[in-house]
Amino acid sequence: MSDEITKQAQREEEAAAKERERERIDARLEAEAERRPAADRDHRAMVHSEIAADLCDLGLTDAHAAAVIQAVACGAVPRLMILY
Repeated sequence: MSDEITKQAQREEEAAAKERERERIDARLEAEAERRPAADRDHRAMVHSEIAADLCDLGLTDAHAAAVIQAVACGAVPRLMILY
């Protein structure tokens, strides 16, 4: 009888350990999912700034460079894309 109780306790402990590990992994994945959009937004802003600087070096005004970047980023210019 005590052998059955010991085995049951061991199974319960293993199940609890697996549940704790699953919760830890879920928390890590959730934190990563929350961080990713901000990092993507920051990266896109940096790429857009670099493109704007290059366009201004070619003679476009800041306003025109911003308009070009906005149009390309939104897909309004066929066959032209920004690689992030």
